[in-house]
Amino acid sequence: MIDQLMIVAAVLIVGYTLLALELFVVPGFGVTGIGGALALGAGCVLAVMWFGAFKGGITVVAVLGLASGLLIWFPHSRYG
Repeated sequence: MIDQLMIVAAVLIVGYTLLALELFVVPGFGVTGIGGALALGAGCVLAVMWFGAFKGGITVVAVLGLASGLLIWFPHSRYG
């Protein structure tokens, strides 16, 4: 159980790291952005498969909420 949780957390962290790299370091929507989106999707799928619909649903809502918040905040930041 702990191993599965660590895998899901690691995949989500990699996804957010790739998206942050895409936003702050690499301009445009390229390989890092697509890789980050795929990693976040894979983390959500793994969470639903391994932890069930309720906990997986919470993970999906959290990922979508954080990603949406980042997309809403970024254009208004000094980096956007």
